[in-house]
Amino acid sequence: MTLLEINEQFKTVTDAISGLNGYSFGMPSDRTRSQTYDEPGEDQTDLFPRVFFVVPDFDHNTVTRKDEYDCQVFFDDLLGYDDDGEPNLMTQVEKWSMLSVYVEKWVKEMQKNITTGKVQGIVKVELNSFGLKQRLIYAKATFTFVTSAVC
Repeated sequence: MTLLEINEQFKTVTDAISGLNGYSFGMPSDRTRSQTYDEPGEDQTDLFPRVFFVVPDFDHNTVTRKDEYDCQVFFDDLLGYDDDGEPNLMTQVEKWSMLSVYVEKWVKEMQKNITTGKVQGIVKVELNSFGLKQRLIYAKATFTFVTSAVC
Protein backbone atom coordinates (compact mmCIF):
# COMPACT_ATOMS: atom_id res chain seq x y z
CA MET A 1 0.00 0.00 0.00
CA THR A 2 1.06 3.58 -0.47
CA LEU A 3 2.06 5.94 2.32
CA LEU A 4 -1.02 8.00 1.50
CA GLU A 5 -3.27 4.98 2.12
CA ILE A 6 -1.47 4.13 5.36
CA ASN A 7 -1.84 7.73 6.54
CA GLU A 8 -5.57 7.55 5.82
CA GLN A 9 -5.89 4.35 7.89
CA PHE A 10 -4.05 5.99 10.81
CA LYS A 11 -6.37 9.01 10.57
CA THR A 12 -9.48 6.81 10.41
CA VAL A 13 -8.40 4.90 13.50
CA THR A 14 -7.69 8.15 15.36
CA ASP A 15 -11.14 9.51 14.43
CA ALA A 16 -12.74 6.33 15.83
CA ILE A 17 -11.37 6.89 19.35
CA SER A 18 -13.41 9.15 21.59
CA GLY A 19 -11.29 11.79 23.31
CA LEU A 20 -8.64 12.16 20.61
CA ASN A 21 -9.19 15.57 19.05
CA GLY A 22 -6.95 15.70 16.02
CA TYR A 23 -4.56 13.97 13.69
CA SER A 24 -1.55 15.23 11.75
CA PHE A 25 1.31 13.83 9.69
CA GLY A 26 4.79 15.27 9.26
CA MET A 27 8.17 15.77 10.86
CA PRO A 28 8.46 15.78 14.68
CA SER A 29 9.39 19.48 14.63
CA ASP A 30 5.93 20.19 13.12
CA ARG A 31 4.21 19.31 16.41
CA THR A 32 3.67 22.93 17.41
CA ARG A 33 0.40 24.75 17.71
CA SER A 34 -0.14 26.93 14.68
CA GLN A 35 -3.56 27.84 13.40
CA THR A 36 -7.07 26.79 14.26
CA TYR A 37 -8.47 24.33 11.75
CA ASP A 38 -12.17 24.94 12.18
CA GLU A 39 -13.47 25.06 8.61
CA PRO A 40 -15.74 22.19 7.54
CA GLY A 41 -13.70 19.25 6.30
CA GLU A 42 -10.46 20.32 7.97
CA ASP A 43 -8.72 18.41 10.75
CA GLN A 44 -8.89 20.18 14.08
CA THR A 45 -5.20 19.60 14.73
CA ASP A 46 -4.97 22.55 17.10
CA LEU A 47 -6.96 20.71 19.79
CA PHE A 48 -5.52 18.31 22.36
CA PRO A 49 -5.06 15.45 23.02
CA ARG A 50 -4.07 14.64 19.46
CA VAL A 51 -2.16 12.11 17.38
CA PHE A 52 0.86 12.93 15.23
CA PHE A 53 2.23 10.35 12.74
CA VAL A 54 5.91 11.01 11.95
CA VAL A 55 7.16 10.50 8.38
CA PRO A 56 8.37 6.87 8.50
CA ASP A 57 11.32 5.01 7.04
CA PHE A 58 10.56 1.66 5.42
CA ASP A 59 12.13 -1.52 4.08
CA HIS A 60 10.88 -3.04 0.84
CA ASN A 61 11.31 -6.82 0.70
CA THR A 62 11.46 -7.91 -2.95
CA VAL A 63 11.10 -11.60 -2.03
CA THR A 64 8.02 -11.44 0.23
CA ARG A 65 6.63 -8.34 -1.54
CA LYS A 66 5.99 -6.71 1.84
CA ASP A 67 6.89 -3.24 3.06
CA GLU A 68 7.83 -2.77 6.71
CA TYR A 69 7.41 0.79 7.96
CA ASP A 70 9.25 1.95 11.09
CA CYS A 71 6.54 4.11 12.65
CA GLN A 72 6.54 6.71 15.40
CA VAL A 73 3.18 8.03 16.53
CA PHE A 74 2.98 10.77 19.17
CA PHE A 75 -0.02 11.13 21.45
CA ASP A 76 0.34 14.76 22.56
CA ASP A 77 -1.41 16.78 25.22
CA LEU A 78 -0.81 20.07 26.99
CA LEU A 79 0.69 20.06 30.47
CA GLY A 80 -0.53 22.61 33.00
CA TYR A 81 -3.16 24.27 30.82
CA ASP A 82 -5.98 23.39 28.41
CA ASP A 83 -6.79 24.34 24.81
CA ASP A 84 -8.12 27.72 25.97
CA GLY A 85 -5.07 28.57 28.10
CA GLU A 86 -6.89 27.91 31.35
CA PRO A 87 -5.08 26.02 34.14
CA ASN A 88 -5.35 22.22 34.06
CA LEU A 89 -4.40 20.63 37.36
CA MET A 90 -3.84 17.08 36.11
CA THR A 91 -0.43 15.82 37.21
CA GLN A 92 2.18 14.38 34.86
CA VAL A 93 1.44 10.84 35.99
CA GLU A 94 -2.30 11.36 35.42
CA LYS A 95 -1.64 12.71 31.91
CA TRP A 96 0.78 9.87 31.08
CA SER A 97 -1.76 7.34 32.33
CA MET A 98 -4.46 8.88 30.13
CA LEU A 99 -2.16 9.04 27.08
CA SER A 100 -1.04 5.42 27.63
CA VAL A 101 -4.67 4.32 27.56
CA TYR A 102 -5.11 6.19 24.26
CA VAL A 103 -2.08 4.37 22.84
CA GLU A 104 -3.53 1.00 23.84
CA LYS A 105 -6.96 1.83 22.40
CA TRP A 106 -5.36 3.13 19.19
CA VAL A 107 -3.24 0.00 18.67
CA LYS A 108 -6.24 -2.24 19.42
CA GLU A 109 -8.34 -0.30 16.90
CA MET A 110 -5.51 -0.59 14.34
CA GLN A 111 -5.63 -4.37 14.69
CA LYS A 112 -9.40 -4.35 14.09
CA ASN A 113 -9.30 -1.89 11.19
CA ILE A 114 -6.85 -3.65 8.86
CA THR A 115 -7.41 -1.87 5.57
CA THR A 116 -3.80 -1.40 4.45
CA GLY A 117 -1.69 -3.37 6.90
CA LYS A 118 -1.16 -4.13 10.57
CA VAL A 119 1.00 -3.37 13.57
CA GLN A 120 3.47 -6.22 13.95
CA GLY A 121 5.27 -7.31 17.10
CA ILE A 122 5.98 -5.10 20.08
CA VAL A 123 4.80 -1.52 20.48
CA LYS A 124 7.36 0.45 22.49
CA VAL A 125 5.91 3.42 24.38
CA GLU A 126 8.08 6.32 25.56
CA LEU A 127 6.67 8.84 28.03
CA ASN A 128 8.08 12.36 28.13
CA SER A 129 7.07 15.93 28.91
CA PHE A 130 7.93 19.58 28.44
CA GLY A 131 8.53 19.00 24.75
CA LEU A 132 8.82 21.90 22.34
CA LYS A 133 7.64 25.41 23.22
CA GLN A 134 4.17 24.51 24.42
CA ARG A 135 4.87 22.33 27.45
CA LEU A 136 3.67 19.26 25.63
CA ILE A 137 3.40 15.96 27.43
CA TYR A 138 3.35 12.88 25.29
CA ALA A 139 3.37 9.14 24.85
CA LYS A 140 5.31 8.11 21.74
CA ALA A 141 4.45 4.71 20.27
CA THR A 142 7.14 3.10 18.11
CA PHE A 143 6.29 0.00 16.08
CA THR A 144 6.60 -1.81 12.78
CA PHE A 145 3.69 -1.54 10.38
CA VAL A 146 3.60 -4.29 7.73
CA THR A 147 1.75 -3.94 4.45
CA SER A 148 1.74 -5.44 0.98
CA ALA A 149 4.09 -3.76 -1.45
CA VAL A 150 2.55 -1.59 -4.17
CA CYS A 151 4.38 -3.37 -6.97
